[in-house]
Amino acid sequence: MSYSEFLNTYKFPATPKEYAILFDAIPTGITMLFKGIQPCISSVSLPNPLDSHIGRICLTNHSKSNKNIRALFQTESLTIPHVVSYWNFFVSDINWKRVWTIPNKYLVTNKVKEVSFKILHKFYPANYMTKFKRDINVNCGFCGSHPETVQHLFWICSYTRTFWKDFSRFIAGHLYKDFTVKWENVVFCFFRRQKKKKMFTL
Repeated sequence: MSYSEFLNTYKFPATPKEYAILFDAIPTGITMLFKGIQPCISSVSLPNPLDSHIGRICLTNHSKSNKNIRALFQTESLTIPHVVSYWNFFVSDINWKRVWTIPNKYLVTNKVKEVSFKILHKFYPANYMTKFKRDINVNCGFCGSHPETVQHLFWICSYTRTFWKDFSRFIAGHLYKDFTVKWENVVFCFFRRQKKKKMFTL
């Protein structure tokens, strides 16, 4: 397609230099594939930027333009983690906003944040995950008598149960007498009071 044919067909304002750069970037194989094919587009009309969501926002009037631009893209690419539907199947009425913000709200080490994140997203590297390697012992590193799954390591193991019993006894004696820790409290890091409908972080 010559430069004049390009202008007459697509009505697109382009200089000869821009035309040459554009067509030089097209691989020869692509050009050969489209030779002899009649174009079905007679003209191309450019969309009006003011008709888009971004075009209706004046970013120069905001003091935090970069934050607003990032928020636009985050709104379009927002996805729900697959673990949300998984945990909702076992536990009802989960305050996910609180769950996601707990690790950054309190002064905890990065290691604690990492462990909590991996448990919540179901990919904590317990020994049971290496069961396909025959030379690795998949039993618990504490009791040594049961396969080391995430639930066993942090909840079922006899050593872990002793810790949670002492922890529950301390909370019941000093903070909340009706406190009883459950596996969901360990996963989501908070406890929900039944009577007052309030929660506090573990």
